[in-house]
Amino acid sequence: MKFIIPILFLTTALFASCTNSIKEVEEVVNKSEAFVEVGKDISMIFSETGEVKVKLNAPTVKRHLAKKPFTEFPNGLEVHFYNDSLETDTKLTANYGKRNDITEEFLMEGNVIVSNSLGEQLNTEELNYDRKKKQLTTDKFVKIRTESQIIFGEGMTANENFTSWEILNITDSYYILEDNAEYQ
Repeated sequence: MKFIIPILFLTTALFASCTNSIKEVEEVVNKSEAFVEVGKDISMIFSETGEVKVKLNAPTVKRHLAKKPFTEFPNGLEVHFYNDSLETDTKLTANYGKRNDITEEFLMEGNVIVSNSLGEQLNTEELNYDRKKKQLTTDKFVKIRTESQIIFGEGMTANENFTSWEILNITDSYYILEDNAEYQ
C-alpha cells in the first residue's frame, strides 16, 4: 500500500501533463507533409526499351505520395533529351516543375528555356510536356530564336526534341542580318 499512492500520484501527473488538443498536434505535424519524400541533388533517368532517352537533374525533389501522387521540383530542373548515340539533342531548364506520376505529364514554370541541336531556342513562362505523346505545348507567350529569325507569339506545339514546332498565333517576327542587326 505504501508504494501504490506514489505510483498513482506519478501516473496522474503524467497523464495530466499531456493536454495537447488534436488541433495543436496538427499544427505541429502537417498531415500533407507526412507522405512526402524529399531528395537533394537528384538525377532521374527515363528509358524506353532499355535505352536512355531523358535525364532530369534537380537540386530538390519532393515526391508527394498522396492518392494522386506527383513529383515536385521546387528549386528548378534541367532536362536532357538524348538521341540514339546518347548525345544531348535537346536541353530544357525551368525554375519550377511538377510531374503527375500517373499520367507522366510535366508542367514547367518560370523562365522556361528549351534549346535544340539546330541552335533554336524557345523562351516561355510555362510549358507542358506529355512524355507518352512526346509533345511540348503551351498556350502562353513564346519567343523562338532560330539562326535567321526571332518569332514571338501565343501558344506553341512541338515534338519533345523541339526540332519540329509551330507557334499557334504569331504576333511579331524579326529577321537577323549577318552583322546581328534585326529588321521586321
